[in-house]
Amino acid sequence: REKGSKRPTVQAFLLQNQLRFVLPVCILVLLVIILVVLLKKPIPAISSDPAEFGKEQSSTAVDITYSVGDTITFGTYYGEPIEWRILKVQEDNTLLLLSKYILTMKSYDAPEGGVYNEYDGVDYWSYENHTVEDEELLVKIRGNNDWSISNIRTWLNSDKEVVIYEDQAPTKTAVGSNFYNSESGFLHDFSQEERDALVEMQIISPANSLSESLSGKIITKDKVFLLSTSELKWLETADISLYTTPTQSCKDHDKEIAYYIL
Repeated sequence: REKGSKRPTVQAFLLQNQLRFVLPVCILVLLVIILVVLLKKPIPAISSDPAEFGKEQSSTAVDITYSVGDTITFGTYYGEPIEWRILKVQEDNTLLLLSKYILTMKSYDAPEGGVYNEYDGVDYWSYENHTVEDEELLVKIRGNNDWSISNIRTWLNSDKEVVIYEDQAPTKTAVGSNFYNSESGFLHDFSQEERDALVEMQIISPANSLSESLSGKIITKDKVFLLSTSELKWLETADISLYTTPTQSCKDHDKEIAYYIL
């Protein structure tokens, strides 16, 4: 993914008072997610104690005090509650959250040709990105680094049992053993109340040379999104480590045998 700049570092997504979450990346995206939640009323899934996950909370939103670095639980993935670190506490009663652990490993975008590093009978495994000058060909053999049309954006923001991808889906031949074209959307196992707490946020990401953008930027509205490289400074400000470990479920579901660290 050296061609064009993208938002492939940590993964993020949003709620309505607002919690945002994040995960580390390699050639497959290690899902750290950013979420924003509006705490205008008690949300049963939010708890500072994972053992209390899903139980009714008796306090009102104004009674709850959160601090940077606190851990809360919100949402479900692989049938388990998700733990988040509070990255920011903002004046408008919103919380920026960072997932405490790596949740999953997924590719950013599938090659449009349907087979990774192969197209029209040619094997491109020995070709590095900078040696392939045709950027349209790179999209066909390695995928597009445009966040707005990436598979990972579609999956992260979907609450559907069957996710519909507008272009090449992340099938096994396209992205390898950690294919996710048949997996429900990331938000599918969140409760309706949790989904209702999610709000869209305007995301500005750099356009690549294939984009039709004249400003060099692409603007999207997302409930879940990836952190940009520049946003990693938020972790330093919050005194939260850039490093974490995968959950056991993440390791159990990871079928790849090796990774390139970017």
